[in-house]
Amino acid sequence: MKELTFKTIFLTALATGKRRSELHALFRKGLSWSEDKTNLTLRVAPEFVARTQLGRGPGSILPICLKSLGDFVGNDPQVMHLCPVRAILLYFKRVRSEGLSRDKVKLFVSY
Repeated sequence: MKELTFKTIFLTALATGKRRSELHALFRKGLSWSEDKTNLTLRVAPEFVARTQLGRGPGSILPICLKSLGDFVGNDPQVMHLCPVRAILLYFKRVRSEGLSRDKVKLFVSY
């Protein structure tokens, strides 16, 4: 589970270009999927203020929109292992199935 968490965070960081603090502030209720699960919108906790957003106050960070790699390169299985949308979907299912969702707010489990 630890390796899956690290891989998911790494792929999300690469796809979004966000800082560690913003990735840590992503919350579960801020997830919204498209109907076919190929697009994902992530949001940070409303009270989070990034270092680069100090003058604007909380809630000023725009949502992060991710598209599946399948939209760009097809459904090649080797490439889809690097898709952040797929990784988050699998991660979220595994966290729920293993009962690790003690923290109901944050998206990622801390290690």
